[in-house]
Amino acid sequence: GYLIFGLAYLVLVIVMRHLIRFRSREGDYPFISSYAIRWAFLGSLVGLAKILILDHIRGMPVLNAFFRMMGARIGRNVLINTSNIFDFDLIEIGDDAFIGGDAVIIGHVGERGLLRIRPVRIGARCTVGQSSVVFPGATMDEGSVLGALSLLPKGKTLPAGTVWGGNPLREIHREGT
Repeated sequence: GYLIFGLAYLVLVIVMRHLIRFRSREGDYPFISSYAIRWAFLGSLVGLAKILILDHIRGMPVLNAFFRMMGARIGRNVLINTSNIFDFDLIEIGDDAFIGGDAVIIGHVGERGLLRIRPVRIGARCTVGQSSVVFPGATMDEGSVLGALSLLPKGKTLPAGTVWGGNPLREIHREGT
């Protein structure tokens, strides 16, 4: 019964997203604006979904399907072992990528009274390590790796075939060296 309730709630969240006509769009929005209020409302629905069901279906295809229905672009053979993905319309994850347990992929920050929303791109065959955080505007080029417990700052790009880790972030390895 609990699983059916949780899945039904996910359907409700998807329907509500369409009813309030919300799509994440890149930009800067005042905290007190119709956009920010709809963003927060949808975020609260997703937050409850995280508690009720999303944390219980990590690593399962149904989680990828939910993220896709919420607007995320997720490639084939992607394993997502976290429910901490936000700003779905601006999240892109390429084929054969791996998102580690409890990693956070977030397309927004609050700065100086503004909700700042930027896209996040994770390329094909990339790995985001366990409990790492990928901030708005960040890009991981094909085959790059972000180690466990690392922080990829706003606007930073990890070049293809490189391995990075830590906080502050530093390069650990580059293919061919």
